[in-house]
Amino acid sequence: MLRSVVSIVLLGFFLHYAMKYRDWADFSRKIIPKVRPGQCQFARKEGGTEDLTYIGDGIFLASGGFEWEGDVGKILSINVSGDKSVMTPLAIRDAPNIDGFMVRNHGISAWRDPESGTLYLYVLTHPKPVTSSTDRVEVFEVVQKGLHLRYIRTIVDPSFTFMNDLVAVGRDQFYITRYNWFRSTWWIRFAHWFHIREGAILFYDGQHVVRAVPDSYFLSNGINASPDRKTIYMAEWGTKTVHALKREENNQLTTTWTEYVDSGVDNIEVDQETGDLWIGSHPVTHRIVDIFGWFGKLPAAQVLRIKIRDGVMTSLEEIYADDGDELMASTVAAYGAGKLVIGSVFKQTVVCDVNYLTE
Repeated sequence: MLRSVVSIVLLGFFLHYAMKYRDWADFSRKIIPKVRPGQCQFARKEGGTEDLTYIGDGIFLASGGFEWEGDVGKILSINVSGDKSVMTPLAIRDAPNIDGFMVRNHGISAWRDPESGTLYLYVLTHPKPVTSSTDRVEVFEVVQKGLHLRYIRTIVDPSFTFMNDLVAVGRDQFYITRYNWFRSTWWIRFAHWFHIREGAILFYDGQHVVRAVPDSYFLSNGINASPDRKTIYMAEWGTKTVHALKREENNQLTTTWTEYVDSGVDNIEVDQETGDLWIGSHPVTHRIVDIFGWFGKLPAAQVLRIKIRDGVMTSLEEIYADDGDELMASTVAAYGAGKLVIGSVFKQTVVCDVNYLTE
């Protein structure tokens, strides 16, 4: 009798999990119609640009080299003001001779000193486990409107286990998202399968790291800030939601609103003029987590625009979508100078004309 009860309970638990996972993985989503804001062209066909940001004057900076087996990452620049948009790697001056420097570049964030006008770039990197058990944040000065970078310092902390993205809110001050506790590939897969909530938002004040929000998230991903730096936006990839959090005087964060968008939101970029959010996203979850190649489909791509008015989300728009033929696994989208630049994990970078945007 007891064995039968236990068997029924276990079967019920398994069926409940299977149905929940089926819905989360988007198995019913078969076709992604193509959506374009205008004519698009390739700026890079191999290597990927996992994160990018617009720094003005038609110039975007991007992180390249997010390959788990790769050795050297790159910071790339693209100027969309010309007739042909091409990504070029930036030289790094005063680079330190340390093991694991600029390996597996991931999230990036630019911050301009309001007094000096100096532009700083913060780059999250993943050194190999044999050289370090924690991630690093490399700090650079952007020289001559992105012609090259000057190395300043490396920031490390024991709490930087497996981080995803960061947003600078001051000189050597930033919020940073923890994706998982460990960088182990098998643990990451386990967390995906069983929806383990070990993501977090941390704050670095220039010397110390503190937890900015007591909540734990399911795969906390991209993070960014409103133009006045009073609101922090975070993409929770695992729950397909965008969080808006009020920044308190002590740099703690309080959730003001959360919006489910039915897509695997990745990196967030913020329009510095309007405050709108531009998000690279993964509309079909099982394609992006298809680590065994069981489903035989290319990871799809999507760009979402969230309009923000008076600190509140007023609408959600799909600006770009592709079934994986032109762009696979879109991680980031940034808008500037009338152009939309879309990056991906390992492959293409696309630049699109934006012919029309709703107000």
